[in-house]
Amino acid sequence: MVETKCDLCGSDSYYPVRTVQPAGDIKMRFVKCRRCGLVYANPRPSDEIIFGRLGGGMHRGTRADALAVLNTLKSIRKSGRLLYVSCADEPFAAQARNAGWDIVISGLSQAAGARKYPDNYFDAVVIEAVIARIPDPKAVLEELRKTLKADGILYVNCKAGDGAIYYFTRATLAGLLDNCGYFPLKINGIAGLFRGKVEAYCRKARKLEYLDELEKPAYSDRKDGARIMAVLPAYNAADTLEKTVADIPRDLVSDIILVDDASGDNTVEIAEKLGLKVYRHKNRTGYGGNQKTCYEKALELGADIAIMVHPDYQYDPKIIPELVEPIIAGRADAVFGSRMMKGGALIGGMPPWKHNANILLTAVENVVFGTYLTEYHSGFRAYSKKALCAVDFKENSDSFIFDTEIIAQLIAHNLKIEEVPIKTRYFDEASSIKLIPSIAYGLGILWTLLKFWLHTHTFVKLRQFK
Repeated sequence: MVETKCDLCGSDSYYPVRTVQPAGDIKMRFVKCRRCGLVYANPRPSDEIIFGRLGGGMHRGTRADALAVLNTLKSIRKSGRLLYVSCADEPFAAQARNAGWDIVISGLSQAAGARKYPDNYFDAVVIEAVIARIPDPKAVLEELRKTLKADGILYVNCKAGDGAIYYFTRATLAGLLDNCGYFPLKINGIAGLFRGKVEAYCRKARKLEYLDELEKPAYSDRKDGARIMAVLPAYNAADTLEKTVADIPRDLVSDIILVDDASGDNTVEIAEKLGLKVYRHKNRTGYGGNQKTCYEKALELGADIAIMVHPDYQYDPKIIPELVEPIIAGRADAVFGSRMMKGGALIGGMPPWKHNANILLTAVENVVFGTYLTEYHSGFRAYSKKALCAVDFKENSDSFIFDTEIIAQLIAHNLKIEEVPIKTRYFDEASSIKLIPSIAYGLGILWTLLKFWLHTHTFVKLRQFK
């Protein structure tokens, strides 16, 4: 046995509370940290004792316990790839499969050992009666955090009983999770000294220090050969085009199409030099008109998925794999990058007046469309071939209102939309609508909402939404 500091706060100041004999001749002295209140075994048993002689004295969960956890998970995240970490033969795995989860099972010693799963791989991680029974729960939670997707859910419970080397209360469990980069959504249970159970549902903490990790593309092991194309609606993008193209993952994107809207600079020359498929408008058509040509050309070239990437480098093309994953998985027909998730807009430098106007318009749009999206105005989007063929996008405006009109068309056709969090960059070279055009844009959105409401709630039927 080895003398150890508090695993939660690192303090070596404690006082003894109890000595227990969990198995045979094994005796453990438990102490309580004077700084944070964590109760833990000190000296700590060896790994051989923890994973061997103490590893069998675990609580077995019930079917009711499993269903309670799965029902709560379903209210936060419907399904996906789930890692189940348990130190006993629990009924959870069978119930999770019945609920539609693709489950991977990991034992007690595997959880404490080297991590073997890719980053951003799991939609949910469930840790059943393990954290209190391993030598270094902090290290395990930090490693498992990396395997969890940006919007993934962690469930963890801590049960008292034979084999435990830690006894967590709600406060000490919350402190541990916070230290390991999790934000608790809900903490339940009552735990006294050496009895009871506490449990927590968490997400990855959305702090600035974690933004890069949160926005890594989700791992995908799909190899179905979908033809993915990036379309770039360009206007005077010479200064930023090369940087934008350099960040597009070419191992996933088969073709890059640039449609130039009669630029006054050398955008076309740079695009051709970069080897893009270039199409040029003789006269300005506007942002919406440019998109129409983009999608027409992508469909002509056989795209299964078309991703709109602004060539002004305001959005980060590196997360394209995350953007297309819901379409490849069959969960969505269109996926939008949202600047409003995780506070990415303000962190990226969006002006507060524009941020607040965005939130207000989004709230109105959600009411009229009967949906719940965090943003309708991002220009970083992916559309499936099914979505582009189903809607008549040529009927839409040639202005910035196009982005809202195509959403209205998707909803009118009952097509599925998902969102992924993105960061955005606001800098001098990036395009941005000024105040007066923004007011006109807002009025155009309200007009679109009125047309949609008339089409869906009255005898007035508009060709745009048929």
